[in-house]
Amino acid sequence: MKKKNADSKRKQADPVKKQVPAKQIPAIKDKRYLKAALLFCGIVILLDLVVWYVGRKEYLAFLDIFISEVITKLILLSGLEARIDSNTIYLANSTWVVTTECTAIFIKIVFTSFVLVYPASLRSKAIAILAGIPVIFTANILRLYLMAWIDKLKPAFSVYFHNYVWQIVFIVMVVFMWLVWIEKVVNHETKAAVSR
Repeated sequence: MKKKNADSKRKQADPVKKQVPAKQIPAIKDKRYLKAALLFCGIVILLDLVVWYVGRKEYLAFLDIFISEVITKLILLSGLEARIDSNTIYLANSTWVVTTECTAIFIKIVFTSFVLVYPASLRSKAIAILAGIPVIFTANILRLYLMAWIDKLKPAFSVYFHNYVWQIVFIVMVVFMWLVWIEKVVNHETKAAVSR
């Protein structure tokens, strides 16, 4: 008995040997969010790899040339000088080489991935993709058009707008489009189904 009391006193007196419970890692209460996030990342990575592979084989060169032709015609219509050679646009102050990244294909992939992982009907997803992709295409043409004017008026700002401003604008635009789709299409469809 005395030995047991002595051991107890030593355990109490020795603060180093105190038993501290290990920190608990909070569990994700709703696995749907984790599953959706992983699925989103998986779709984005898969589609990016497909675009990378197909682009490497030059199968997407037609898209680069098409965007180059559309934007060059628009630039010329606005009175700016421009000349095109395949996917290269020569402006007054710079030369643009329009690559797959310039076609907003990766923004389209992100938007499409958002739509595909969201729990909605196939009809709602089709509406989002069929409406969203042309909106992104148009926004990208507008981006390139404005970039041509920035190049003409303030060429020193061209790189800043290309690398930073437009990236942020596209991210905000895609999130906004996704939220509008949820509010106007998905929620409307869900309310209509409930009222039946």
